[in-house]
Amino acid sequence: HEYEVTAVWHKWTATSAPTSATVTTGPATQLVLEVASAKPVAGEADSLTITAKDSANRTVTSYSGTHNLTFSGAAEAPSGTKPAVIDSAGVEKAFGESTALTFTEGKVTVSSGKNGVLKLYKVEEAHIKVKEGSISNGSTGVAVTVSAGAFKSFSVASVVAEPEVAARDRKSGV
Repeated sequence: HEYEVTAVWHKWTATSAPTSATVTTGPATQLVLEVASAKPVAGEADSLTITAKDSANRTVTSYSGTHNLTFSGAAEAPSGTKPAVIDSAGVEKAFGESTALTFTEGKVTVSSGKNGVLKLYKVEEAHIKVKEGSISNGSTGVAVTVSAGAFKSFSVASVVAEPEVAARDRKSGV
């Protein structure tokens, strides 16, 4: 940034020559979590963006490399499938597990289907939280409303009554 200083005293005015100043960021104190869709379909991929910010809400561009984050705030599906995030190596990590994600100039962005792909499986309103050590995206998390996916298949099962019941029903005309 460049700035000039102007001094005024009564009718007298003097302006300095332009001077440059470098604005630095402090250490990361918070993680800002964004989801591509606040209304994802259960089981489908949703891209995350995570930004490391300082106390003045500036992106900490020196926050780079692999960091191990932990996600929480969503429940497992009735089938037992746990919510997950795909790490930087392409491995699906369940919520609660350490998930290695790569930050570049203070940001995690999805690339080639990995490094921050979110998968939620239970139809619910979840509040997704992320943390690394003492820094996080806060106590409320990001609200996400997971909806049911399209109907893909169904099956029909026949139930055969016990022989005595079937015979009785035939006699009575049922």
